[in-house]
Amino acid sequence: MIKIGVVNIDVSHPLAFSGILEEENRARYTAVYNEGFRGEDEVKAFCEKRHLEKICSSVEELADCVDIGFIQGCNWDKHLEYAQIFLDRKNPVFIDKPIVGNLAECKKLEALVEKGAVILGSSSLRYASEITEFMNRPVEERGEILHIMGTCGVDEFNYGIHVVEAIGGMLKGAVSTRFSSRGTVDGNECESYSVVFENGATADYITVKGVWLPCHFLVTTTKDVYYVPVDVGKVYKQLLNRICDYV
Repeated sequence: MIKIGVVNIDVSHPLAFSGILEEENRARYTAVYNEGFRGEDEVKAFCEKRHLEKICSSVEELADCVDIGFIQGCNWDKHLEYAQIFLDRKNPVFIDKPIVGNLAECKKLEALVEKGAVILGSSSLRYASEITEFMNRPVEERGEILHIMGTCGVDEFNYGIHVVEAIGGMLKGAVSTRFSSRGTVDGNECESYSVVFENGATADYITVKGVWLPCHFLVTTTKDVYYVPVDVGKVYKQLLNRICDYV
């Protein structure tokens, strides 16, 4: 059984992830350190609901008693600080989105990984079964990808990562991106963005603010055009299974 230590439970993911892990019986949240905006009552309720063994008084104490750290706080300015404590103990760490908040810290992440640190982090959409199944089809059958069109709703800040990561699961090596257009109808705002990849393929995605929309994809290849809908009700489980497989 893989023991997970969680730093902060600010977002909805800890409760959702821990429930899925209990069903799968491969890993579970066993300890928590909290200095986020959740009160002690919420932390205790979480521990009771998900049967955590320990509330730790420091990240160091947490890192000493688990196999992997999950950083799930909203203050991304502290993500690297938290992560380093697990990495110092040669433990892997999963950093929930947004992984960091600026380019300088992205460079620090890259440097840590180059030195052998195991830092996991992704939108669950990258590992959606519909996307992995499509990519597992022989290229001779599905064709080389020429273009991807993707959609997502709510807003670009919280949910744009999902459509971008899903596209990243199908095309690698983005070299440029640009904002394309913005439109508003009856107060509903839609924005579109374009991406160019190093092999010459392209992608476009749209985000709609204030409206929940599914992440769906239209993939044009040298052979055909494929509609790839994603069942978002299953993607947390698919992400967690990939993390457990790695650990």
